[in-house]
Amino acid sequence: MARKSKVWWWSARRCWACTIEGKRVTDKSGIPEDDVIGANQWYRSICGRDGVIPYGTHTVEDLCEEYTAWDAERVRNQERDRTAQRCMAFRLRRICRTTVKGIPLRDYRASYVTTECVDAANLAWQRLSGSTLPLKPSYRRELVSSLLTVFRWASRSRGGRMPLLASNPLAGYILPKTGAADEKFAERSEAAAWLRWLWRNNVSRDYVLLQRCLIHTGARPSEWTRATIGEINWQAKPLPILSRKEWKNSRKTGAVRRIYIPEKLCMPLKRLTEGKRKEDWIFVNNAGTPWINTTLSRATKIYRNRAAKEVASISEAGQNRLTCYRWRHTAASNLLMSGVDIATTAKLLGTSVEHVARTYGHLQDGHLAAAARRMTRPL
Repeated sequence: MARKSKVWWWSARRCWACTIEGKRVTDKSGIPEDDVIGANQWYRSICGRDGVIPYGTHTVEDLCEEYTAWDAERVRNQERDRTAQRCMAFRLRRICRTTVKGIPLRDYRASYVTTECVDAANLAWQRLSGSTLPLKPSYRRELVSSLLTVFRWASRSRGGRMPLLASNPLAGYILPKTGAADEKFAERSEAAAWLRWLWRNNVSRDYVLLQRCLIHTGARPSEWTRATIGEINWQAKPLPILSRKEWKNSRKTGAVRRIYIPEKLCMPLKRLTEGKRKEDWIFVNNAGTPWINTTLSRATKIYRNRAAKEVASISEAGQNRLTCYRWRHTAASNLLMSGVDIATTAKLLGTSVEHVARTYGHLQDGHLAAAARRMTRPL
């Protein structure tokens, strides 16, 4: 069976075209030039995936195209945020352009891709980028994670269709470490200045309350943005609790994440959720969709850059720039400096004692030194 050609834009006729079994086929529906996803969907509709590509001969580019189309369908079904889908598609295009051992990664037979290929691609991303600077470790990790996601998806059957791969050749691959991040702490005065600026500038109520929840609970941003109204137990004593079964360490520990809601947040949250269904998201953005990491980071960056021009204590660049995750560090440092033991702090934050000791150990050392000085006081 003849190998398929890729769909391409025919400039002379201003339409999308492809070649199937030696015959030129053009799109008659008028799909615009910049709608690559629509062009790929048109292509699959006229040739059929399984009838053109023999099983087991898919390339990396084939998998990425299939995944992108499936991901776009999730957006249409309102199961996926459009911004997140576009970011994923952009990362997959970068992956396909990467050259490994002199061959573009898109041309590799998917079943022949090995962990050594992934390591070589990661090294290429470290050396080369679209600018003169190498890609950041965190972004390289996202690229590798995106590639692993596509291979996991391709090795599973979906909707009654057989998987694109008989097995996942990258199963068990460990993501590259990004190295220890610089410690970021924000003073409570900075948090207060940030909230005052948001109120004065009439930022949306949902966003402001989300920031207050992050500041006063120390939870991860995703633990609030992915939470639904039904996950709040208002009857819990002594404080209402947000219980989440799906969170960062749920697969590892199997435990339920419990976030205690202080009294000062109870009334605002009740007003925000009043009249809504239990399955509705607690926080949504201006478009009415749930916040995701990309949209939340973008909105925070816009507000932060504006606030930094008016408030001296807010930084818009460098390691001390204001981010949503930074409030988690603020909560942890305040708990430890207030005398809360490290085990209780770890339990409140939903992390391990070892992680708290490793990240905030210098705060504990300072308190131990202060206690040691007290022992030298005159009797």
